This record gives sequence, structure tokens and C-alpha cells, in this order.
Amino acid sequence: MQNDHSNLNESLEKKLYVGGFVDFSTVDIPGKSSAVIFLSGCNFDCPFCQNTNILSLSSGKLVSMKKIASMIEKNFLIEAVSITGGEPCIQESIIDLCRLLKNKGYYVNIDTNGSFPKMVKKLIGVIDKFSVDIKGPFERYPEISQAKNPNVAQLIKNTYHIINDSEVDFEVRTTVLSQLVWEKDVIKISEFLKANDFRGTYIIQQFFNSENVREPLRRATPPSAKEVLELAQIAKSKGLKKVGMRTRELGYQLLNP
Repeated sequence: MQNDHSNLNESLEKKLYVGGFVDFSTVDIPGKSSAVIFLSGCNFDCPFCQNTNILSLSSGKLVSMKKIASMIEKNFLIEAVSITGGEPCIQESIIDLCRLLKNKGYYVNIDTNGSFPKMVKKLIGVIDKFSVDIKGPFERYPEISQAKNPNVAQLIKNTYHIINDSEVDFEVRTTVLSQLVWEKDVIKISEFLKANDFRGTYIIQQFFNSENVREPLRRATPPSAKEVLELAQIAKSKGLKKVGMRTRELGYQLLNP
């Protein structure tokens, strides 16, 4: 028991680079009131990213897990925690944070770009849900993600299979805008998911502008909710069982079976 207590205290003092915190959200994890932790640092540089201000690891503040847990526990309505970024899997201590949050009874989700399969494998059995961004057809990843690793597509495929072969909740998401990722891209991703026995939910997400989006997409017109719905219906037509959409106008919606 003494060793367990010592390990817990040690974990509480571990720190992560935190780029932001939302103390209450009803949209990040459907059906659950959640806190959202934005961890800084990312190995991608997607032109439509909303969080370019935290892509550098050093852009965040070093915060202890004890402090993070305290921030979450201030709101007794919170039942879940979504850990996003940046790319959360860059920071090794995320495993200890997830264990801590699970021990406190929270449902834990991680948003990831899927390029860290070894870390994802370590998190299987620790967290409740993975939300993986498949940003476009794999042959377009150098253009869409600006990732420097030439093997990034294979890493994401490895992550996909690790999660899909497990029992954790699984969501795959694609952000759409006509200037970069559109109908033919959604079709290719849907066909990949269908061919690889996808058991989770595929979500088509509406791009929207912010001051952090880089030019020229900062001036791009976001797709309408109707256009996002049409793309979700196209994905559904490829034989996927669970397809939905996220838009500012309508929030999170699943298509009818």
C-alpha cells in the first residue's frame, strides 16, 4: 500500500504542457458533460487547424496533474474529460493523467491524429474512447497534414487497426471544406473504413474559421450544415453503419440507421 501511495503522489506531481482548458462542454463527448484539456505540441501543421497557437510544445504552461485534476473537480457536473491538442500523444505523461482521471471515475476520451500507434497501444485499456482524425485520403497526407514523417500514412493505418481491434469506443472524424477536403475525399475515406471493417462512428465535421486558421483558408467560406449533411449521407451510402455530423448550426447528429 505504501508503494501505491508513493506512486500516486509521484504521478500527481508530474507535469504536462497545457495550452488551454474548457471547464464545461456538452458537444465534445456526445451525451456527456465534459471538461476539455488542450495539450500543446503537434507534429502536424494542417492548414485548416483551429489551434495553431499551441502547435509548439513550449507554447503551453507546465501544469501538474494535481492541478489539472483540481480544475476538473471544481465542477461537480463534469462526468467526462476530453483530452485534445495539439496532439496529446506527444507527451508521454498523458498515460499517467488518463489513469488518474479514470481512478477518479471520469469517462476519458483522447483526440488524436493517429500518428503515434505505440502510445495508442499503451492507452488501450486505460481510456474509454479514441477520436481519430483521418484528415483525407492517405495519398494526400503530405499535402493536408504537412507532416514531416514520410511514413505518416502507415502509422495512422496502424493506429486504426489497434483501436478497431480493441473494445474502446471509436470515432473517426474528417473536417470538410470545399477548398481542401470534399466529396471525392470523403468517398475514399469511407471506402477505406468499409474495407477495413470499421466498427465505430464516422463523423463529418464542418470547417469553421478563426483567427488561428492560416491564410488563405482563414478567408474560406465554411460549408453549410446542408452540405455537411450531404457529405455524411454519401459516406453512409458506402455501407458504413454509423455516420454522423458536427456543425455549429445543428451540433452533433447521427444519421438514421
